[in-house]
Amino acid sequence: MNNTKPISVAYVIDNFAKGGAQTALIHLVRYLSKKNYKQRIYVLNNIVHPDNNKFLLECANVEIRIIGKVQLLVGIGLIRILCDFISWKPTIVLTMLFYSDILGRIIAKIANIPIIVSSIRAKNIDKAKWQFFLDKITVWCADRIIFNSRQVMPFAIKYEGVQEKQVVYIPNGVNIKLDKSKYNRFKKREELGISNNTLVLGSIGRLRPQKGFYYLLESINLLSKEFSNLLLLIIGSGPLLKDLQIVVTEINLSDKVSFLGERTDIAELLFCMDIYVQASLFEGMSNTVMEAMAMGIPVIATSVDGTIQLIEEGKTGWLVEPKNSTMLAEKISYVLKHPNQAKGVGIAAAKKMAQDFSIEKMGESYDTLFRELVSDKLIT
Repeated sequence: MNNTKPISVAYVIDNFAKGGAQTALIHLVRYLSKKNYKQRIYVLNNIVHPDNNKFLLECANVEIRIIGKVQLLVGIGLIRILCDFISWKPTIVLTMLFYSDILGRIIAKIANIPIIVSSIRAKNIDKAKWQFFLDKITVWCADRIIFNSRQVMPFAIKYEGVQEKQVVYIPNGVNIKLDKSKYNRFKKREELGISNNTLVLGSIGRLRPQKGFYYLLESINLLSKEFSNLLLLIIGSGPLLKDLQIVVTEINLSDKVSFLGERTDIAELLFCMDIYVQASLFEGMSNTVMEAMAMGIPVIATSVDGTIQLIEEGKTGWLVEPKNSTMLAEKISYVLKHPNQAKGVGIAAAKKMAQDFSIEKMGESYDTLFRELVSDKLIT
């Protein structure tokens, strides 16, 4: 029995929609809920995906507090968080995503929280100048800045004001304990109306410019002339949905591309794919790439940021230049024509995930960091 005082952690995040940061937070909270921690999540916006909420309800000593956009705009939400921090006195505040980084750092500092940590999860090249300015004037509040990708660190140091002494590297973790025997590739294909001889590609992510879906569609257009039985599954929702659907219609790919929207059966969908493709223009450490690799699905992805750490060319996957539809099409064509090699690469990728990128390894790294910070601050 552990008689030591629990470590209390408050997480501040912009929203709790489906996304990489939210998935990583769920993995972390669930892992630490089995340790000696008390945890509370503050969601600035009122966007909470029901699946995420369901996962957290399974965790012990975890609360979720939704602030809401209106309360934030009128200031009441900020006062609520501040008063809560003062009364609850969490030992650690961890902020995730832009608005939470800015507001969470300031509120935690005012509330005299002993340890403040932020997490930068991508090379944020699409930020506005005012956002970089706010980063620079608040980042000093944080004791540590956690990165899930080493490639992102130089950018954050140069443009977001991060100091080298603040930097900590903790890669994402992925569930490596999925029981693949319960997934039926052919049954899922039948459910989706896909024949067994169809070559199925898949891509998962929020439909935003960052994810490079326009380039992926261009590559499918090139491939359609070579492979008559090709189908691309696009899984996710977002602001580009209608524009992407228009593009598909204009280039006559309606029979080659299927938009499935948000799904809860991601593992089953991955298992029915021949190749997982990610055409991102920038990325931290993609959870979906990691999930596909952990499932043993061959992956082709753009050579950006954290993806470079996951994929060794031709051994655990394949890399292509971002924004290069021709190169992407050529790589997909090669992999489709070499199924035995693709299978071996998928097996090697699954082994790599199990060895280096488990949820347990990620959770242990956060646990170690938190306990070291508590010890350094002489908190008892």
